[in-house]
This record gives sequence, C-alpha cells and structure tokens, in this order.
Amino acid sequence: MKSSIISPKAILSDEVLREVWRIKDELSASYNHDLERLFRDAQKRQRLSGRTSVNIQVAESRNEAELKGVGV
Repeated sequence: MKSSIISPKAILSDEVLREVWRIKDELSASYNHDLERLFRDAQKRQRLSGRTSVNIQVAESRNEAELKGVGV
C-alpha cells in the first residue's frame, strides 16, 4: 500500500494556489467579471504609475531587426 503522507511543500503549494485563485476571483468580481474593463483599468493604472514598461511586441520586433542587421 502506497503512503498517503502529503509533503509540507505540497501543502504550501496548495495554500498558495488557493490564495491566488481567491484574489483572482475577488478582482474579477470587482469588475463584474468584465475582462475588457479590468484590462483597461490595469492599463490606465500602469500609465499613471510613472514606471517604465516594456511592450513585448515592440521589443521582439526590434530584436528581430537587430539580428537581421536592419536599422531600427
């Protein structure tokens, strides 16, 4: 018979996952489960934060251009 002892690491992982899902559900509910509204607000908060952010699509196209030797 296989042991059914759950490792502390697995328990911690489950607790973390439960907490992440709880926060996700609360955030979604606070926007009435409207993903577009949530995303627009996140973008607005990002702009207003004053922090530098990276557009991955732009960064990837620049990297591709540099690899091809094309001026950006």
